[in-house]
Amino acid sequence: MDLQSVVGRTMHSAWEILHRDGTPAEVQVTFSAGSCLAFTVWTDWSLCAELRAPGLPDYLWPPADFTWRKLPVALSEIVRAKELFDEAGVLSGAELESHGALIAVRSYGGELVVTWTSA
Repeated sequence: MDLQSVVGRTMHSAWEILHRDGTPAEVQVTFSAGSCLAFTVWTDWSLCAELRAPGLPDYLWPPADFTWRKLPVALSEIVRAKELFDEAGVLSGAELESHGALIAVRSYGGELVVTWTSA
């Protein structure tokens, strides 16, 4: 997916979906229009970014094994979206910047790494 398609959209909320051990399984940035941008790491260690309906996806099963944690970021219009690629040209990271906030996700060693800043 081309992340530039989310520039100009207004974030409604941002969530980490966590495994039982507290490690991130997915990040969802929901938009005012009702869709979400979801980030997860596939088994080949690549970062996947997909625009879809919010909610727990089928591949995170069973639902009782996951918890949701709201990211404390300032929610506003996305002004910059950046894709980061590894040396093989595979998506390995992404950054979403809004007015006063930055959400960054990366695939590192097959794990999803999430960082954020908020105004």
